Amino acid sequence: PGSTVRAAQPRAGALVTALRQEQNFRLQALAGTAAVVAAIWLGVDSLELAIILGAAAAVVVLELVNSAVERLVDLVQPRVHEYAAAVKNMMAAASLMAALAAAAVATLILWPYLVAALGLVL
Repeated sequence: PGSTVRAAQPRAGALVTALRQEQNFRLQALAGTAAVVAAIWLGVDSLELAIILGAAAAVVVLELVNSAVERLVDLVQPRVHEYAAAVKNMMAAASLMAALAAAAVATLILWPYLVAALGLVL
């Protein structure tokens, strides 16, 4: 048990580093948390909650990978190079696409619950 805790410490430290140093990671984590909290508050069923949770998790995982790749590219190619810039831009685009897809998933699932909770007729 002690070795498991010791093995998890650097990983937890990496999450703290990401929260402190990566603005996009903070925003994505906040948005994902808000979507999950809204889903719970609105009483979505467990499958829908799992889908929202999975989408939110995928976004923050991809944002962590994006941050790691950006740092690695900066380490390997500190000066601006067209390939290095292309790699960073592609990773940022992948992260953006995941965030947009997760937002669409959350909206599609939460919208009917939100409409019902507010008593709106559409």
